[in-house]
Amino acid sequence: MSPLLLGLDAGGGSARALLLDTERGPLAVARRDDAWTAPERREWVVRSTAQEMAENTVDAAHFRFVHKTNTVPETEKASIRDHILHVVANNRVATPRGEQRGRIEIQAHGFGLGITRVSGIAGLLVVTSGSPVDDDHNHTRLQFAVKKLANSDTTRGVGKAFIAEIERQFAQDIPIWENKIHLERPLLVEGEREIVLFRRWAKQFYS
Repeated sequence: MSPLLLGLDAGGGSARALLLDTERGPLAVARRDDAWTAPERREWVVRSTAQEMAENTVDAAHFRFVHKTNTVPETEKASIRDHILHVVANNRVATPRGEQRGRIEIQAHGFGLGITRVSGIAGLLVVTSGSPVDDDHNHTRLQFAVKKLANSDTTRGVGKAFIAEIERQFAQDIPIWENKIHLERPLLVEGEREIVLFRRWAKQFYS
């Protein structure tokens, strides 16, 4: 059975629906492909809204100044196609072998589903799904898969470190999400222009 993303019009207009093909989705492909590990799942309930949490997708600077990454990711591409927000960014990561370049590609299908592919040091896949619990809380689920490396111990170590880093960053974001004040016209600097694009994309999901 495939999940259904449903958009309701509070003004009484027609609902919009998107049927997701789980047989050809990234996690389904990973499950059937022996080159990937079995997905692992984590979940949180956060006192915030889906839009505020999803805005992290285009907030490149916070990775450096909140999560203390080595650099601010450089956005290569940010575009909108119907309900899909597509973002590609490049970053540099410190490793025992020196600094390595990485690539992050994100596809957000509305606020309900996000697919993140990371390449560079290792091949990583994250599928994010979220749904509101009530007016003030959002239930977020993350599923992770790692492209297998030369041996199982290395793969297990990379996967464990990757999930631990996502959990660390998510925990750091929670107090920000839970205390943010939404401004319709925020004061932005030049490096935050993708937030304008994000806000334009997000408007289609409201009546």
